[in-house]
Amino acid sequence: MIKKSVLIIYILFSIGLFAQTDHTQIFLFPDTQSVQPTDTIFLKKTENQISSRQLDSIKINLFRKGYLNLIIADTLRKNTNQLSIVLNNLFTTIIMKENDNLENGIIMESSLSRKRPKKTTPDKFLEELEAVQKKYNNQGSPFAEVMINRWDFTKQDTATLFYEVKNIEQRQIDRIIVNGYPKYPRNVIENLVANHTKLNSKNIDRLSTRLANLKYLESIKEPEALFKKDSTLLYVYLRKKNANKADGLIGFNTDDDGKLNINGFVDASLINNFNRGERFDFEYRNDNNDQTNVSLQLSVPSLLFERIGITSSLNITRRDSIYQNSSFVVGLSYQFLGSWNTQLNYYSKSSTEENNLINVNNFQTRGVVTQLTYGGNSANALQPETLSFLLGMGYYHRNLENQSDGQYSLDLSFENLWPLLNKLHLKTTLNAHLLKTERLQFNELTQIGGIKTIRGFNQNSIDTAAYTLLQTDVRYSFNDRFYINLLNDGGVFEEYIQRKPQFLYSFGAGFGILTQAGILRLEIANGRFLNSNESISSTIAHLNFTILF
Repeated sequence: MIKKSVLIIYILFSIGLFAQTDHTQIFLFPDTQSVQPTDTIFLKKTENQISSRQLDSIKINLFRKGYLNLIIADTLRKNTNQLSIVLNNLFTTIIMKENDNLENGIIMESSLSRKRPKKTTPDKFLEELEAVQKKYNNQGSPFAEVMINRWDFTKQDTATLFYEVKNIEQRQIDRIIVNGYPKYPRNVIENLVANHTKLNSKNIDRLSTRLANLKYLESIKEPEALFKKDSTLLYVYLRKKNANKADGLIGFNTDDDGKLNINGFVDASLINNFNRGERFDFEYRNDNNDQTNVSLQLSVPSLLFERIGITSSLNITRRDSIYQNSSFVVGLSYQFLGSWNTQLNYYSKSSTEENNLINVNNFQTRGVVTQLTYGGNSANALQPETLSFLLGMGYYHRNLENQSDGQYSLDLSFENLWPLLNKLHLKTTLNAHLLKTERLQFNELTQIGGIKTIRGFNQNSIDTAAYTLLQTDVRYSFNDRFYINLLNDGGVFEEYIQRKPQFLYSFGAGFGILTQAGILRLEIANGRFLNSNESISSTIAHLNFTILF
């Protein structure tokens, strides 16, 4: 029993010795005249001494509490187990004043450079210093450094800090160098930033976003800056990405006689195949109402004077035994910084009637069309919809039966994919069109109906000169390769014969799957006319397969 008691005492004594040698006691004194400490901190040693990082952490914590002029009374030594810190006065307010800084003759365009003092508190002081440095960095001074000159502790509870900012020479992006894509579209990349753009994180992030909006490019590494004595080079790391796609759609339904009606189209887009950022669109459509449409579009950006490109299109529509329309558009485009684009086009259209029907006459139209567009890009292959916008206006002169009259048109489209909850999104698509003219002809009308305008109706089955249509989809994504959706479309159009508004709507469901070959979508919708005297409805299954290559 005695031996056991001795053993316990020995163990406790050993632990006490270990605690004394393994830890450092830090005594906190309110001032230099005090003998008794107000608090004690026990700090574990690293390799028989406390590290400078541990000591700095304690100083910062005390600093944030307001002890700005504390003094470390004892210098740490290897075998020292005690340390004294004199706290001195407690400050609740800090006034920050910037000294005059005319380094290299540069005066920063900042409210901070006007020497207006700023009040802060000790717990937010370090963040304020970081904000000052960030302010200079954002103004194009990547090497700016905030230096503390001196403190003034003469006031009782308010300390004054005098600081200056060194190395404030501004840098700008003088050249963009692309690595990883030797034949990159130089005409597009070099116009993504303006001349003399300041080098800062905001502009670099903006450039990265603009690169991501180009469907045919993929970033493989974050941009890097190379600083030379007289210039700054920004390296971006890209690779070419296949952005071509071919889109097919099959719609089928049965009529009153039980006959199966099939209609469909082929829509192909070829993008950047010649490394010029060009885009070529081709569409062929054959609807079950004996209407055939062929459309070709070509756009090449930044061919003239760095930002001016060319646009052209050809459209041929033939409605069997009624008429044939041919339209041609050619013009110039201007690419703004970012994703905004504007166009000014010459428009020509001619129509030939084939059956001597009432309100179907030969005519020729000439005019000018302007467009303003915005479009982004998403890395999600299954749901690539991002914010897109188009506003178009046109003014024309039409020659009809040897008489000339004026016309104007308005077009508007808007699309976005809105995040709602986790895995839940809302997609909205708005399309509107108006053609204002005297003696409106049947062969001047636009056709709506189908997956691009309003689902639940046959492709191009409704003729009108004015409409506003809204498509909505609520999508639930199981993963990035499969989603299901509920759809609800609605809108109003002007009925041609009586020129009265006609309302229509549809509802249904569908799904989308991303496969190795492309994207498969199936949507089943029931369409109805709201004000129809008869309960006319149609259920259409829209099967769409987009091949990515």
